[in-house]
Amino acid sequence: MLGAVWYLRAWCPRSESVRAFRLDRMRNIELTENERGPEALEVVERENEIDERLYIPADTDTDVLLEVDPEAYELIAEFAATSEPKQMPNGAKQITIKVGYLPNLGHLIAKYAGAARVIAPAEAKEIVKNYALEMLGETVHQKEIAAE
Repeated sequence: MLGAVWYLRAWCPRSESVRAFRLDRMRNIELTENERGPEALEVVERENEIDERLYIPADTDTDVLLEVDPEAYELIAEFAATSEPKQMPNGAKQITIKVGYLPNLGHLIAKYAGAARVIAPAEAKEIVKNYALEMLGETVHQKEIAAE
């Protein structure tokens, strides 16, 4: 638990490592009959050596430049920053963070209702834009047709 937020530390088959998952962001839970792989069993044996940080960046993670207003500063704390926050004249901060799975970015940014913005890279901006369009009931294709 960090503040009022609960986390589950568990094996992530996508990243093939132990990760911390926010319980309030889980979309579904699936119990399987699959046995743990050798990597997961090795991690369980080294339980007391596990890094306690919430987010441990991997070499394959993407650098994402964000600009966040004060009401979204908590977003910065959830990720590994690769730069010191740069104070902007409007009170916002710009910071580069590591993101392991870009498709999750749309939901995370939308949660802050305009108080958090992706500046770069273009791929991350596109993911956030498409997420917003989808939540508004528009598909990317519909938006492209309307622009023509």
